[in-house]
Amino acid sequence: MAWPGAPAGYFKPYILEENSCFGCAVCCIFACFFVIGIVVVVVLVALSEGEGPLGEFDNSFDDQNSDHYTDFFGTDCNEHDNLPKQYRGEAAITQTGLKCMEWNMQYPHSHGLTPEKESYRNKGIGYHNYCRNPDDEPNGAWCYTMDPKVRWEYCACCK
Repeated sequence: MAWPGAPAGYFKPYILEENSCFGCAVCCIFACFFVIGIVVVVVLVALSEGEGPLGEFDNSFDDQNSDHYTDFFGTDCNEHDNLPKQYRGEAAITQTGLKCMEWNMQYPHSHGLTPEKESYRNKGIGYHNYCRNPDDEPNGAWCYTMDPKVRWEYCACCK
């Protein structure tokens, strides 16, 4: 159907009625996808330029946590390939990969080497699970393990 007064060959486009729910829903969906698309593009551009929502960032290793690894991997191993007797870093893994138990805990293994005892205060044990050698074991730093079947092990030392 041609518009009144329109040249021949022009047809009246379909126009949604003003109160049409279909028209409103289509417009809302289109607007939502449009806004989502803009947000995605902005985020991707910001990330590719090294900027995040809170400002500039770099992808290097987190300096705050780097001590956990430099202590573990940067320490010289002793002649038994264990952490040395005087070790004071933050390694907490045994030679077989078991997690160390906190020195102040009594589960899964009860023991007398606690930070509360005055004789062990200068031996490096405390409210942590880091490898230590409070009783001067000859082969290096060790810890009680979290495995109920393995009481203690020497700690891993990676070269």
